[in-house]
Order: sequence, then structure tokens, then C-alpha cells
Amino acid sequence: MPLVLVGLTPSGKASIRRGTMANFQFGSNSYNVNIRAQQHVNFYRGWDVHRLALTFEVHPHGDYAEDAPFFVSGTLWTHDMPTPASWVGVLHATSGPIGLKSFGTMLTLETTVTDQQLRGLEKMRAGADLTLRADLTLTALTETKSWPVASDQEVIRIPHATWSNAITQLDAGAFVDVLVPLTEVEARATAARRIREAKTAIRDGRYEHAVSLARAALDPVREACNTQNVYNQAQKKNAKDRDQAERWAMLTQSAFALFSGAPHDDAGTTEHFAWTRADAVAAVATAAGLLARLEDLP
Repeated sequence: MPLVLVGLTPSGKASIRRGTMANFQFGSNSYNVNIRAQQHVNFYRGWDVHRLALTFEVHPHGDYAEDAPFFVSGTLWTHDMPTPASWVGVLHATSGPIGLKSFGTMLTLETTVTDQQLRGLEKMRAGADLTLRADLTLTALTETKSWPVASDQEVIRIPHATWSNAITQLDAGAFVDVLVPLTEVEARATAARRIREAKTAIRDGRYEHAVSLARAALDPVREACNTQNVYNQAQKKNAKDRDQAERWAMLTQSAFALFSGAPHDDAGTTEHFAWTRADAVAAVATAAGLLARLEDLP
């Protein structure tokens, strides 16, 4: 059964998808060094500032000297993200120079990230995968035949769940993922697509539209659970006397009423409503959770 993965809130070992391979050319046709990001990234916790370690695999090709030492340095940036604050930090090899081998060798580069940077990255990616760019420079420490310095870039794509788990392990935040089934029930499948569209709206900064989509996603929930009638009955009781179904109905109907303020501009009330990113995330999270409950209902 197809699923929609809904990332709801911000968030150490993590894994990354491989990016494009960086290629460092030394001399006209002498030799080159390829560097590719691997599927490992570690966080080391500190006081308000943490070490972020990225792992790369190094492969030389051509007429190179075995064990030739290279110094690797660079900078880390966000990549293809809508923010002016794209700088993350300086990358450096804590183990010193690397030596070229006839087989692939591993290279670890580290930088520091603050809690404030982590919060900024979370807001920027808005539940999507995090894409970083490493601008790297290789310096051949014993090169005498060719110019000893070459530079290139490597793009690193970190999946949403992987990054969120890493942030959680740092105690820098928490996240929840909700799997919303794309069932054959047309209304529920439409609602799942609306949740997906709402996530995109949040990333685009269209928070009111995201809340409107969350409201629409509640329609099959209200129908399947007979929410309006159960809610009307529950209102006649003291809160402590309501059963579980009635309390779910109170939550669902209250969320629907709140989210209805996004698509409607009623004079004197909802026309003054303003929606922030946090509001939109909360609305989408609530709608997604209530929609996912239908999988366990008749």
C-alpha cells in the first residue's frame, strides 16, 4: 500500500544519500582524485555547539604517487535552499593529511554547528531532506611536477528522517512522522494528497493555505467518525463524563473549527486571523494524525 510520509516537527549518527562525485584534477593529464560523500554522518554533542562529522571515500586515478600526502580543507554550505544564511562552517580533517592508495580510503571532515544554526536549518528545510554542499580543496604536500592545489564541490543530501533522528539524539529537538495511507477510499486518498500539498505549502511560506488544506483533510475523518453528531451529544455532558469516542470528536471538531478560520474571512472574527509557520505545522500534524487513525477504524 502506498504511503505518504508526513514530517511534522524539527529534530548522533545519521546516514546520507550519495551526492555527485567531486573530481580534483592535478596537472593537464597526470592524475585526478575523486571524493564521494558516504552514507555516514555523526554528531558529537557539546555545550550549545556540536561537532558534525561527514565521511567521504577517496579514489585516485592516473599517474599518482602511492602514499602521496594531501591536505584536505573546505567549507560547508546549505545547497539549493531559500535562505541568505547559507554558510554553515569550516571543514577540516582532524586526522591530518591523507595518503593516496590504489584502493578507496575513508576521509572524515568535521565542522561545528551551534544550536541556533540547527534551529535555522530546521526552519529552512521545513520537513524536507537537508541538502548541504562541501566546497573542498586538496593540496598535494609533495607535488613538484604540477600545480599542487585543486578544488571542487560535493553535494550531500541527508534524508528528513535521518537528520531528524540525529537532532533528537542531540536533545536539540524532537520530531514525529505520521504515515498516512493512500487507500482506495477516494475521500481518504484525496485527504492524504492534501496533507502532502500542505507540507509543500509550508516549505513555500504559504501558511494560511497549508491550514486550509489541513481543514479539508479532516472531511473524511468527520464523516467516518460521525463527528458532528457525536460532538453534539458530548456537549450535553460534563467533560469528565465523556467517553473516548466523544473526546476524539471534541478534538476533531475543535480542530476543524479552528482551521476553518484560514479559508474564511468572517467579519469581525476570522478576517483578523494570522497564521505562522508554527501554526501551520501544528495544523498539518493534527490533521495527519487524525487521518492516520482511520486505518484502524472500521
